[in-house]
Amino acid sequence: ISNFKVKYDSSLTGLVKDSEDESLLNLYIGIFDDIKDATIQNVTFENVIYEVNTFNSRINKIVVVPLANKITNSKVSNVTIKGNYSYTMLPKDPFNKDTDLIYYTTNEQISVEIDSESQLTNIEIIINTGEENNE
Repeated sequence: ISNFKVKYDSSLTGLVKDSEDESLLNLYIGIFDDIKDATIQNVTFENVIYEVNTFNSRINKIVVVPLANKITNSKVSNVTIKGNYSYTMLPKDPFNKDTDLIYYTTNEQISVEIDSESQLTNIEIIINTGEENNE
């Protein structure tokens, strides 16, 4: 699967309460939101562009993950993800791109949350972290 864009714009869709402070909202961006009771195997996602384009001041943190926010009771094997992270617009102060924009980029960081029932094998993540992209 190649040449596609995972893009988040200024809508409120996808905001999740912060686990430490439920009055704050976080945004998680990935190819999938949550994966549950699924098998994903023998697939390469190539030339994926993850683009953040939001000025929503209600966002506390933005977390960009290669595959999914949450993986539950699933098998992911022989999966390669190659692409780029970039942003065109971020929330204003107090949002700080150096601490509040979090990119997951290693093979161990395919998801924010993975339950103990899930099996992950032979995962390769090759993602460049981009800077501001004003296309």
